[in-house]
Amino acid sequence: MKKLLIILLCLPLIGLGQCVSGDCENGYGTYTLPSGDIYKGEWKAGFKEGKGTYTWDNGSKYVGEYKNGNFHGQGTYTYDNGDKYVGELKDNLYDGIGKLTYSDGRVEEGRFMIGVYIGKE
Repeated sequence: MKKLLIILLCLPLIGLGQCVSGDCENGYGTYTLPSGDIYKGEWKAGFKEGKGTYTWDNGSKYVGEYKNGNFHGQGTYTYDNGDKYVGELKDNLYDGIGKLTYSDGRVEEGRFMIGVYIGKE
């Protein structure tokens, strides 16, 4: 019975990612997730904090600043379909001055607010 209880208590930990190099608590480290996603960058108190690169298994990539584990500050987000955003982000959303270039050539440049293009500055 104790073994079953221990196994059940550990189930939430199964399938979580792992720090594969460096210091993923307070420093610089590389963290992989079961999905194949990889984060390589700075950590503070176990959160992505500072500068880093997050690469999804589909090829999408974010390179930039983090705060409390979120995309926050200046960054570049390149989507697997070729779309690309360069500019300010806040809490994982486009927020501030930026440029979103679509793979078909369309461009939205200026102010973004809570992930939505507002218009030119």
